[in-house]
Amino acid sequence: TRRCAFWAGAWILASALFRFGPEFLWPGQLWLTIAVAAINLGVGVGVVLAMRDALNNADELHRKVILEAMAIALGVGLVVGTLYPTMEHHELVPSDVNMAGLILVMGPTFLTSMILGLRRYR
Repeated sequence: TRRCAFWAGAWILASALFRFGPEFLWPGQLWLTIAVAAINLGVGVGVVLAMRDALNNADELHRKVILEAMAIALGVGLVVGTLYPTMEHHELVPSDVNMAGLILVMGPTFLTSMILGLRRYR
């Protein structure tokens, strides 16, 4: 769990640096933006591998809770991710929301699903 939290935190920081760095820290430095993009990708791979290892090392019940939480978060992400462009097209929602909005939906959905799953099987 600590390893997953470490990698997730590192990915959040790398993503923030990639998002805001080119605009505020190093405008016009394309080579630095490319380097930070590569770092972000590498840290993202670290998150995926840490989660895979956590699943492989979890007992059967914990694995079930994690997989259920992942399935719910993926399902919510797919539903919101496919619904949003149509809503945007019909001007029901603002058009300036990007992928970060989807992450802000899926992250809390996963955490809530994990907490509820752990409580359910206590």
